[in-house]
Amino acid sequence: MNPIRAILVLVISGAAILAIGEAAVAQDDAKPVSFSSEKAVTEAKDGLERAEALPERPVSRESLATVNERIVSIEENDPGNVWLPYLYGRAFYLMGQTGEAATKLRAFVDTREGKNEWLAFRTLGDLFVGEFPNMAESYYTKAVALNSTDSGIYYGLSVCASRGGKRTDAIRLARQAVQVGGGDDVAHLAHLARVLATDQQWGEADRTAVSAVARARVLARERPGIRAPLEGLVLRYEQLITLVQSELAATGASGDEYIRLANYVEERAEVARRASKFDTLMVLETGVEATKPRTPVSLLERYAVTLAEVGRKDDAIAAFEDLLTRDASNQAAKEWLIRLNAPAVTKSAP
Repeated sequence: MNPIRAILVLVISGAAILAIGEAAVAQDDAKPVSFSSEKAVTEAKDGLERAEALPERPVSRESLATVNERIVSIEENDPGNVWLPYLYGRAFYLMGQTGEAATKLRAFVDTREGKNEWLAFRTLGDLFVGEFPNMAESYYTKAVALNSTDSGIYYGLSVCASRGGKRTDAIRLARQAVQVGGGDDVAHLAHLARVLATDQQWGEADRTAVSAVARARVLARERPGIRAPLEGLVLRYEQLITLVQSELAATGASGDEYIRLANYVEERAEVARRASKFDTLMVLETGVEATKPRTPVSLLERYAVTLAEVGRKDDAIAAFEDLLTRDASNQAAKEWLIRLNAPAVTKSAP
């Protein structure tokens, strides 16, 4: 097996996908006649795009398993394919393997195809923006010349300007990122609020931070049963609270502003409490596993209730149904199942 491919297989998907890769090597004489490099590259790109849309970093192995399979198949059937460094680079980037990602993508952008691939340049900018903003800016500049409709490029350029002390450019580019992205990206809204606050443009900074909280709340609601969106919402509340505190210190305000600040503090605490339920769930899951097959009914009930509380609806239903096989008269299980199986209520538009 090619050593670079072996590294990617191991990092992305562990032993399960490694077995797939080894099986492909063992079957060199039985390569699929219908293999299409173009189709495999397209499918790998689509998988990378879906993985990149996820808020968690690094991206999980499971989310990149299909991408890995396509890369393995391309190397087996078309090892000289020019898109392999690009696919490797973006996969390594999503996994948090920044050094490997930079090496692959820098090699790719020197090819004929790479010179016109804006996403490769933007990803290189993202890789270098933390430590080398001047280098990152050069990559972002090439990216925006190839695609002026990607909000992430303007966001990256704004970060570079901010790090370079170019406050006016940072604000202009941050506004452009939010405008191009339609205000849907929480990170872009949060960055705009941050640079506006640095310039003491309190009104717009405040409104933007509130928008970031609202958007983060939507994302948390759209992804129930997952901790990361709730933790992201906590961060946005913390930014908003800090901003309002700074505004109050700089300008003074009426008592209503202090009430608003107090409300934000309470809302943050409630979201943090919901996020902490995942710690509770982890303890209970461990307890259920450790006490099988004679898990106490009381532990099963607490476990099922916590599953419901964190939004893992299907798992909660299964746990309550299992609980009823052990305790047919369990009232909590019956009430929760009625609630969980009730049809969703669609709110009418105002």
